[in-house]
Amino acid sequence: WRSAMRTHAAHAAPLPPSAPSFRIASLRAGQHDFDSRALSSALGAAVSALQPSWRVDLEAPDVCVLALLVNRSLLIGALLPPFSPRKSDPLPMEPRQWLPRGERGHK
Repeated sequence: WRSAMRTHAAHAAPLPPSAPSFRIASLRAGQHDFDSRALSSALGAAVSALQPSWRVDLEAPDVCVLALLVNRSLLIGALLPPFSPRKSDPLPMEPRQWLPRGERGHK
């Protein structure tokens, strides 16, 4: 977590001094005894334990924590801004100049 936050600090605008916000974006593939919402909830609880002053904001978070679970492999990271979170899609839009419209193209 410390390493991810150091990377975020080095490449993104400074977090607000009081109560930064976060959201969890999770995707999973494979057979599990839980769904993506349960995974996001557990990770949200872990972030809250590590950063007790942080608050959840699904609309415009300062930090987006991304979790990818494929079968038995889990990757967790923090997306670097700029990104535009969307409630209807677990992954936020990211500007990518090499795509024709400049945004991540997935459905």
